[in-house]
Amino acid sequence: MTADPRARLWLIVSSCLLAAGAGCSGEESLPTAEVEGTVTYNQQPVDGTVTFISSTRGAVFSTPVTSGKFKFEKPVEVDTYTVVVTPAANETPPTGPEDLQQQPSPLPEAYANEALTDLKAEVKADTTNTFEFVLQPGGPPGSESQMMTPP
Repeated sequence: MTADPRARLWLIVSSCLLAAGAGCSGEESLPTAEVEGTVTYNQQPVDGTVTFISSTRGAVFSTPVTSGKFKFEKPVEVDTYTVVVTPAANETPPTGPEDLQQQPSPLPEAYANEALTDLKAEVKADTTNTFEFVLQPGGPPGSESQMMTPP
């Protein structure tokens, strides 16, 4: 009795799919950890977005900052990151002509620029990483930062 070539092909394909689905694809997963923290400026909580940019792998992780607090929904890869903070967009609808002018954010622009920010975070494995980012008036030392305007 000879085996049907279609049955043999089906067996090979399904075996490969099972192996790939079981994590046998040969790719090594990177360790991750929980990340949360606070962002303040002039001792006041900041609303906006915090973004972690990997210094070694180029990975980028972003999450909202609300009332000065943030927590990434998914674990972040263990690595060293440059951190940028961008202000929340002004979503208050205009009520008159004076409201049509964009009001500048009180955040120094350098904190939203990967090349100028001095904010760093080292995410470590097997722990909840809690960071406190205190933004300084005028921006990081030597940045001669301008003030940001919301998008």
